Amino acid sequence: FFKQKTAYEISTRDWSSDVCSSDLFEWVHFIQALPSLNDTQLKELDTRFHFSTTGNNEVLFAWMMCCLKNKDNTIYPVLENFLQTVGRRKYVKPLFSELVKTPDGKKEAEKIFDSSKANYHTITRETVVDILK
Repeated sequence: FFKQKTAYEISTRDWSSDVCSSDLFEWVHFIQALPSLNDTQLKELDTRFHFSTTGNNEVLFAWMMCCLKNKDNTIYPVLENFLQTVGRRKYVKPLFSELVKTPDGKKEAEKIFDSSKANYHTITRETVVDILK
């Protein structure tokens, strides 16, 4: 993928015009299908498509998971804001599960959970406590 193209050469002309639109399946699929990427490639994609600032939780969730899987710590402020404002277990569980896979990520997870746990439903809180063990 990136061996042949930069983010600016990817044609999305026939996709919905905005990652915030209701027709987001192309964007979510695109993000989920990305191979392992380096920090420069992730930044280029985010600069081109504005995934970190989208108002669509599905797209943002897919992007944050992609960044975490690629060990991109620059997503931490976006992730923290998201996990402090969105308490749906559908998002919280996989994000925390991915975050704790590295020592730095685990520290970040503990910090985020400490500041956001009051906003979570009891079951979601218990789920995160189990993940952090």
